[in-house]
Amino acid sequence: MPIRIRLLSLCFAATLAACSSESMQAQPRGDWGREPLAAGQAAPRRTALGTPSKIPAAPVPGAVIEAIFQDRGDGSSSYDVGNGSRATFWFGYAYQVDGRRQYTGFVEQSPDHFGSDSAADDPPSAKATLTQATFVIDNARAGWSFVGAQRSIGEVGGRGQADAIDPSRQPVMHVVSPTRLLLAVPTVAAIEQGTVQKNYELLLRGDKGAWLHIGTVNAGYDDRAGCDGGRAFPCTSMRGRLTFERGTGEMPSIRIALEPNARDAPGAGMATYRFDPTTSSYRTR
Repeated sequence: MPIRIRLLSLCFAATLAACSSESMQAQPRGDWGREPLAAGQAAPRRTALGTPSKIPAAPVPGAVIEAIFQDRGDGSSSYDVGNGSRATFWFGYAYQVDGRRQYTGFVEQSPDHFGSDSAADDPPSAKATLTQATFVIDNARAGWSFVGAQRSIGEVGGRGQADAIDPSRQPVMHVVSPTRLLLAVPTVAAIEQGTVQKNYELLLRGDKGAWLHIGTVNAGYDDRAGCDGGRAFPCTSMRGRLTFERGTGEMPSIRIALEPNARDAPGAGMATYRFDPTTSSYRTR
């Protein structure tokens, strides 16, 4: 049975308001707000004296889905939410902003299917809709309180599903301003001939708490699953290391340093993505 949550508001504003505050330097690695939390995992925090203490575990996936769709379902991490559409917990992230500990759970929703179309597979071009619910904790004894949700923050993936989270890489967070965060979520997607594409999905938290998907950046690949030990084609992989750099405006530039799996393998280089305010997305230039 999913946990009970206190409804404080039904949704955030659909748009992101501009923020004039000066940017902050990102928090040091190791701050609990920088690291992701699996649903149900308790996060450590520090008291004023620096001694570790515990805050309640993050809301479980079923509670996140229920908060977004107002549909309890079966309480699991994936269930139907009407019109042949399925909601599936995708990723959860804990952070601190406005002096408050917050947790956002992201849920992917597959396209609607009606009538005879209900059993059909989604085509490669079909995207999943990314949704979110955010919770806040002001008092460890009181637990997490629901503060808002969005039914759509953008479209991702293919065949009606979001790309899978890559557990081998950590998400990377950048503090744009005291109330705006840029989060790069690592994902993997199978393409052709056993090749796995490595990406980062970019999510921006606006100064009023609304989230927006603002692009996908390529961060390497791995074709070793389909190379048949080098008999079909040379086995290669490329790892992309993401860093945020100072940009021309408030939003940072993104650099991906591409590193091959062997020193003598070709392909090492650098890709730079810059924020385009006209489309609110990152693009290579």
